[in-house]
Amino acid sequence: MFIFQNGEGYSILRTSLPGDDGTPVTSLQIFDHQGAVSIGQASGSVYDLPWDSIKYYASGRKQRRLWLGKKLKTIRCQKKMSQKDLSEKSGISRMQLSRIEANRSIPTVDTVARLARVLRIQPSEFISSRNF
Repeated sequence: MFIFQNGEGYSILRTSLPGDDGTPVTSLQIFDHQGAVSIGQASGSVYDLPWDSIKYYASGRKQRRLWLGKKLKTIRCQKKMSQKDLSEKSGISRMQLSRIEANRSIPTVDTVARLARVLRIQPSEFISSRNF
């Protein structure tokens, strides 16, 4: 159950969450300027869940598999940037970039905008189906 500051509450089945491996939840951490929650599991797996995703999954919708991570990595490599370079220029941790590229984390809109700005592309290029 997630309860927002405005009092809205949302209940989500864990089986519908991308990244959840079914092991017990061991930690919850609000981060990214309160734009998402990081969920740690007994298996050692950690995944991030943006607030807008909480509302999305609570409405009963399923994850649409976006290949944003693969696109990010492809574009980053085309620009001849390392994860370290992109991390330093965007202010997003290298660990978070790694999770996004592995499709283990869904980035917030702010994160996508920051990455697009540094890579000098339109944010929509991350979700375009062209070439994938």
